[in-house]
Amino acid sequence: MEDDYIEDIQITIKTLILGNGGVGKSSLALRYAKETFTDQYKKTLGVDFLQKKKFIKSVGQDIEFHIWDTAGQEKFNALTSIYYRDAKGAILVYDVTLKESFKKVEKWYEELKVFNKETVMILAGNKIDKGKMD
Repeated sequence: MEDDYIEDIQITIKTLILGNGGVGKSSLALRYAKETFTDQYKKTLGVDFLQKKKFIKSVGQDIEFHIWDTAGQEKFNALTSIYYRDAKGAILVYDVTLKESFKKVEKWYEELKVFNKETVMILAGNKIDKGKMD
């Protein structure tokens, strides 16, 4: 039978989480990938890597998401740019209580476009449980 020779095609999607330090990128990544949450802040040094396999009905198969949780501090900017290559998706995160983090979203957007013009991006306002933007 022909079907016996068809290999399962594994779809992998590299997804970046970008934004200033302290906006909750790691919390979002951990919540999605591991279905856990912690309110303890721990700086990401360089990049953290998580994986999540999820069945996507519209595709009809499992998709493996490789989630690259990048450091938001300026001193790591040179490091994070190498992770932008080959990303299919990006989540640009800001803290809804910090206007400055929203203003910096444009910087993250422009930086990503320099390295990868084809990335699909989503804007995510985080920490809405903390209050309103000043």
